[in-house]
Amino acid sequence: MHKRDSKWWGSCFIGLSVALAACGVPETPEVETTEPEAAQQQLTRATLGGPKWAVALYINGGLCSASVINEHWLLTSAHCLNGTPGLATNVTVQYAPAAGQAETVYTGPTKLYPHPSGSAGNSTKEYDIGLVQLLGYGIDTAKTGRAKFYADPSFPWRNPNADSRFRYVSISGWGLATIGRTGSTNCATGTAGRQMLGTNYALTISPNELAVSTRVQPAHPCDGDSGGPWFYDLTNSTGVEPVQLAVESRTLDGIEYATLVKAHLGWLESTLQANSAPYGSYCSSSTLSNSVVRQCQQLSLGWSDAVGLGGKCMEPASGSVGAPVRLAPCNSSVAQMWSRMPNGEIRSGANASLCLDVPGGSATNGNRMQLYTCNATLAQRFGYTAQGEIRSGLSWNKCVEVQGGFTANGTPIQLYDCNWTASQWWSW
Repeated sequence: MHKRDSKWWGSCFIGLSVALAACGVPETPEVETTEPEAAQQQLTRATLGGPKWAVALYINGGLCSASVINEHWLLTSAHCLNGTPGLATNVTVQYAPAAGQAETVYTGPTKLYPHPSGSAGNSTKEYDIGLVQLLGYGIDTAKTGRAKFYADPSFPWRNPNADSRFRYVSISGWGLATIGRTGSTNCATGTAGRQMLGTNYALTISPNELAVSTRVQPAHPCDGDSGGPWFYDLTNSTGVEPVQLAVESRTLDGIEYATLVKAHLGWLESTLQANSAPYGSYCSSSTLSNSVVRQCQQLSLGWSDAVGLGGKCMEPASGSVGAPVRLAPCNSSVAQMWSRMPNGEIRSGANASLCLDVPGGSATNGNRMQLYTCNATLAQRFGYTAQGEIRSGLSWNKCVEVQGGFTANGTPIQLYDCNWTASQWWSW
């Protein structure tokens, strides 16, 4: 389970229906299995789908799975984060809007936060959990949705007579990904799309209630499934909804392990809270199937002006579609107010239905910024750096700048190669 295959593309949903067993079974020593995965992976999969927020994470030259927490945060296993906490690296994130499809929803820089009680690349199963902060334009969660986490104060797995909804879980992952490829030496060939393996397996909670495990031979998750969610299907007002219980960790001697999210929610939420600028972070509780679940979201911090070169402000010529954006003396007017949204949009105070926009979605140098109807395309989604740059979702190497470095009133605001000059630095 440690090795990642960077050639795997597409999506796979592995749904292991798992029956809860009694607590307290001695844990298997952490000796990684030497039996070839190809020999173990003998199964037939049926396309049933899974949570859209279970995404593929292409990182450090390999593939892992992850869960979307909100626009700028993913949850995965710590051993997928091969580096120092806080290390910046570029990633690509894909989700599957339907079986057999894979759509890129983010490409850009990140910071990595493996759990402090583990170490990236060598975490124990109790702490094999980590966070990925997306520093660029983020993910459009209107597409993917956001994961909910099981957080009820009760421990239903302690009760062998517990409601069956708490005695069965599924596992989602992108390991058996066959779009654009013909198979893997580490896993049997499967059909393209998210897949479900409908076989019952007994699930054991570790005595310290930090990890869960199940014996899954001869079939088990594939390389690339690490970091994927183990989840319950709980009832809501319109049907059932997936709620994450644990994070897929590793296979040891034919036993599959995952790290319980509930035990680490305090660390997860405090990390988000401390590192979510320029957005607010808010986590709240709700009830599904009479159980408490937690979900986190990001919020705009409100309206402010964007002060650039010469201490002047970015403003649109009007509040109409197509209005050019220019430099003007700051006057604290509504027209000079902007709101940075978690999905990367920058909404205009002149007309809150209009966003800062790169005309035609062209990242050509000198393309002058305008207002346009907000549509969540990459032409309207931006990320920010500590230096004050506004970087484009079209290309992380393109910045919003004052044309020519001029400070005259009315100087156009344009897109240009990032060059670390003051004409590309903005304060809010």
